Amino acid sequence: MRYGDWKRAETVALIDKHGGLQGARSFVANCPAPIGEPPKYGELTEGQIEALINKFGIEGVEAILQDDAEVSVGKIIIPSFRAVNGSRIRPRGFKDEILKANLDFRFDQLETIDFEPRLARSKEYVWPKLAISATELEERYNAILKQVGAMEQCRNVLKGPHYPIVIGKSEIADIGTFLDTTVLPGVGRSYLNQFPKRTFNNYRKGELANEVTVVEGSRCDALLKAIAESDVVAAYFVCPLQGWSITADRNQMATLPQEFILAEAIAGSAGIVMFPDVLARDFNVPGQDLAGNQWQSAGRSLYFRARDESLEFDYRYLDAHDRYSGGLLVLG
Repeated sequence: MRYGDWKRAETVALIDKHGGLQGARSFVANCPAPIGEPPKYGELTEGQIEALINKFGIEGVEAILQDDAEVSVGKIIIPSFRAVNGSRIRPRGFKDEILKANLDFRFDQLETIDFEPRLARSKEYVWPKLAISATELEERYNAILKQVGAMEQCRNVLKGPHYPIVIGKSEIADIGTFLDTTVLPGVGRSYLNQFPKRTFNNYRKGELANEVTVVEGSRCDALLKAIAESDVVAAYFVCPLQGWSITADRNQMATLPQEFILAEAIAGSAGIVMFPDVLARDFNVPGQDLAGNQWQSAGRSLYFRARDESLEFDYRYLDAHDRYSGGLLVLG
């Protein structure tokens, strides 16, 4: 639109200067036509433009303008994730706290993955009885990526960093006890093997038993059910929710297909066990919110935070941080 930075107050002042509305109309009627082309689609009224925005929501209109949406004749798909980096697009009408992501904190996407040594880490440090082979892990992971790629609204999540994880079949009577006695010690061993001069700090050691539960709506119950039945393979999308509050992480799940599960402490741990060089690289990787779990109360969740000299596991409150992100899982 020509003169798009023109303010309404300036229009009022101009009309007043030319003798009010009647004088301004007379002035316009006697002026020559403006030089240049008229506005495109000038026949659209302001009401129609507003109706169009109402139909798609401001988030949908922004997605179209930023080339995140897929547009073809007679069809517009408003995606759930951005095409540029796989980050989550705010659902229409969503009111929870979201900050702009600080992209100084980011994960690297590996161009190729050698599945054999990644699987070996999982077997060595946490799940020695894994029955899955590296070939099966790779095939199942690639099948998940193909499945996600076929989801019109969600395929853009593949534009963000994602990695295969495997979780061994386990009987989990209590999540906190399982984390404290089995999973987190394995995280520490894997991390120190990768970075011998650093430290792993589990600040909640001895305080997890009977204190960690699944958050309603996170779909983590489906993950626990799968773990109880067999070895689990998942695609772990590590930072589509960077800058989102943990409350927002949880509430946005209602707008995603059922295949998506909110990442929690077991899956987050599995990721670091297999990819400590990527997910716990240094200070400049995002903190990993394990939003699918709560610790002690609904107002507290768990997280991993890498630093240059250490990796920490702790709890935090639910507010948004621009360098923290919740993760998503798809099983296969």
